[in-house]
Amino acid sequence: MSDYFPNEILVEILHRQTLKSLVKCTTVCKSWNSLVTNPTFIFSHLNRTLNCNDNNANHLLLLRLCCKRVKDNLDRYIELYSLRLDNEGLDLVSLLGFPLQKEICNLYSRVVGTCNGLVCLADDTQRYNLNFIVWNPSVRKYVKLPRPHMSYSTHGGYDDCIGFGFDSRTNDFKVVRVVNLLDQRVYGVGPPEVEVYSLARGSWEFITATAPLCSIFPRAAQVFINGSTHWRVIRQGTDDNWDNFILSFNVADDVFQEISLPECLAGINHWFFDDRNNVSVLTNGELLGVVYRNFLDSSFDVWMMKEYGVVESWTKVFAYIPLAYNPESPTVLAFRENLEVLVQVYGELRSIDARTGLFKDLRIGEDGDSFMGYYVERLFLLNKVKGVMSY
Repeated sequence: MSDYFPNEILVEILHRQTLKSLVKCTTVCKSWNSLVTNPTFIFSHLNRTLNCNDNNANHLLLLRLCCKRVKDNLDRYIELYSLRLDNEGLDLVSLLGFPLQKEICNLYSRVVGTCNGLVCLADDTQRYNLNFIVWNPSVRKYVKLPRPHMSYSTHGGYDDCIGFGFDSRTNDFKVVRVVNLLDQRVYGVGPPEVEVYSLARGSWEFITATAPLCSIFPRAAQVFINGSTHWRVIRQGTDDNWDNFILSFNVADDVFQEISLPECLAGINHWFFDDRNNVSVLTNGELLGVVYRNFLDSSFDVWMMKEYGVVESWTKVFAYIPLAYNPESPTVLAFRENLEVLVQVYGELRSIDARTGLFKDLRIGEDGDSFMGYYVERLFLLNKVKGVMSY
């Protein structure tokens, strides 16, 4: 059929197809495969879908439930991934096959983040594991990253946090690794070390940009927004107090920046060994935010930065105070534009209406940690990327 249409018209027709149809088109003939997997087509498809406000693919949530015990073997766990509509009931769109069920499925794997249709996974809960995967569940392809340069065998003990984002200047996905050597963290000898993996280059490289002197939290939550990855970090202040702030890293310019927290959160005491305690970053898909959890009374507050980088624009958008003490403090997974907070309590997912404070049981959940992030279906990894695998 392509012999009867000018290439421009064929491209326009393909742009109007669903992602699933486009993947099928790659199997029709070599010319269609070459067209759909061409980087120019992939990035033009990205730009068109970003500009389409009515596209349902822009309103999906990626949900990871982990870990569910297999009946015949209590020591085995599985990870369940699904795409869901960003609506009141989180209606199921599709279940997602996981590419490395036998290799990475364990209690120690987690989702670092989602960005433009790709998902970054890390197997780094068990100390000094350095397994990373970049995965596109929509096209059933993934890349296993090589080991980073810095490891226990090369640098001794360390803490690290991971970020994942998209460099729109070079159309490249990047995994950012910020590393505190333990002797430096304890004695304040120097700032963290930084190495970045480029999906286009297929390798890790050290970054010369200097990070501010700070201590990071292993496996700290991260969000990618406004071209930068963000983590909550701390540093020693005056009178042996610790100051909380947000550390951002621009993946295009390789530049660090400090973002101050609301004054009432900047000096909050914390337990250093628990990265979920007290303050962590989150996003509603558009704005940078933080959640403060008080483990003493199981309450939590959600703050959003209405204008990026403007400290005065921090606004408390939700405050949850339980009617009775609950030993299981809710874990906040997402704050949605419809003013609902998605939380996990005793393994179950629930939503809280920010206007009324009422809980709603979503009847979704399993044992273990969960992840929920905004997701859009994209064609990335269909093109020839170094190390890409199909499943």
